Amino acid sequence: MPLNIFILFCYLVGSVYSRDIQYILEETLVSEDAFAGESFHFQPMVSLYEENTGAIATGFQGDVYAILISGPTGHEKLRFNGTIGSTTDNAVTFYGGIATFKDLTLNEAGSGYRLRYIARKYVGGEVIEVAQVTGKQFSIARG
Repeated sequence: MPLNIFILFCYLVGSVYSRDIQYILEETLVSEDAFAGESFHFQPMVSLYEENTGAIATGFQGDVYAILISGPTGHEKLRFNGTIGSTTDNAVTFYGGIATFKDLTLNEAGSGYRLRYIARKYVGGEVIEVAQVTGKQFSIARG
């Protein structure tokens, strides 16, 4: 095989395997029936889709974390496993393109709560955010 054809072949093969896939993140289960200070009865669930095909991203290797972006007073705290940590401490891994949170709680009752979910992957020691979505508004009842 002449050298210039070999180089072209390597370039094309490298392009196929290094292509960037664009993703769409969707909240598929909303936090409802929650009480202040208790784990959400229905934990939030998100699904990740490949943008170009619309297929669920079953081969995606990464995680997703949730942040509280609105609440009734602005002093509410989102907890994961009973502790308040950094915004990325509540990350859960995608399995088959789906991630389900565990033990998320909010400390205050009220309405107007909203979470934002951010999906990320790790490439060569670098964290890359690939998609995010703002969840539907929900309420927390007194515990």
